[in-house]
Amino acid sequence: MWWLFLFFSVSNLRFVLADPINELRLIQTDERHSMWTSMAEMLTLKSRGVSFMDVTPHFTDTQGESSITFKREFDIQYPESFHNIKQISSLVRKIDMKRVESFINHLASFHTRFFKSVYAQGVSNSVFERLEKAAASHANAHVTKFVHSDWQQKSIIARIPGDQTDTSSVIVFGAHIDSINQLDPMNGRAPGADDDATGAATIFEMFSVFCESNITPRTTLEFHFYSAEEVGLRGSQEVFSDYAKNKKNVLAMVQFDMLGYIKKAGSNHDPVLLVDKAYPPLVRYIKDAAHKYFGLQVTEATCGYACSDHASANKVGYPGVALIEAPIKKSNPFIHSVNDVISHLDMDNVKIFIELGLAMAYDLSEMTFNITEQIKEKQTPTL
Repeated sequence: MWWLFLFFSVSNLRFVLADPINELRLIQTDERHSMWTSMAEMLTLKSRGVSFMDVTPHFTDTQGESSITFKREFDIQYPESFHNIKQISSLVRKIDMKRVESFINHLASFHTRFFKSVYAQGVSNSVFERLEKAAASHANAHVTKFVHSDWQQKSIIARIPGDQTDTSSVIVFGAHIDSINQLDPMNGRAPGADDDATGAATIFEMFSVFCESNITPRTTLEFHFYSAEEVGLRGSQEVFSDYAKNKKNVLAMVQFDMLGYIKKAGSNHDPVLLVDKAYPPLVRYIKDAAHKYFGLQVTEATCGYACSDHASANKVGYPGVALIEAPIKKSNPFIHSVNDVISHLDMDNVKIFIELGLAMAYDLSEMTFNITEQIKEKQTPTL
């Protein structure tokens, strides 16, 4: 009975606004069904391995339906031959792992990066400042803050414009900058070194290397540092909804989330590609690129509905996938706790993802895309 939840939410509005932990939010645990939950209930779902999207902003109609925007779909073909070994090798040699480790340590030094904590805005400001310093070495790179609807922590977008006249097409690499302590979201210590300081450090290093090389890509490259991933992908959903509304062509979106944990030091393993609702040509390209350039055997795994920010891209029809350290059941057991610290990580493992990321960024940004666009009817999940 959705109206009982709505009545409770409205009648307790003052309390809800003052206490985000008890605020009622509309979430989806699959594409067709939604429910109202508190943060405590969301955390229970997360502890059970149930991922979800927070779709509260789309709650528009008096029947309790969650209205989703029109879904854009693209028919995109990716490289099938790999001739950029010399250029990619040059980029890989510029990776600075001390800089990577410094970035991870910096993010992990915040007591928490929870999106509505007292530290939240400082997190996004510090990421913005570091990216601006990196961008200073490139003639055209720039960094912007993406302002969100009802929280202060920004998502940060670093951009290297392409030299094509088509300014609407972009290739996106993403990670999230928030963290969470599952037992005490607002106040608990949440270093989030693996989840997802490793991902943020990876795309920061990719951006830094491209800027130092002063490369002007054919197609625009963007590096997205999302806010509020841990609470239903709220940050990335707003970003990609805005992109779809403004008819941007996201040709590929690759999310980096949890890249550094391995059970035994020195036993680095090949990357894992999360392929739920992934675009098959993009999956095939990433696996082929990893093998051709680095001899890696990327394996496929599933993570369920809405497990990271690539799902926000998929939701509006953009081709999105995620790379992770291991299949979900074998990944870092310390996430969402005080124990997600850098001492549990292997920087050599993180470097593997940076190398692959640089290869993909160069390859994809140098090719010419032929795009066929379709628009599907909007979907309306039921409560």
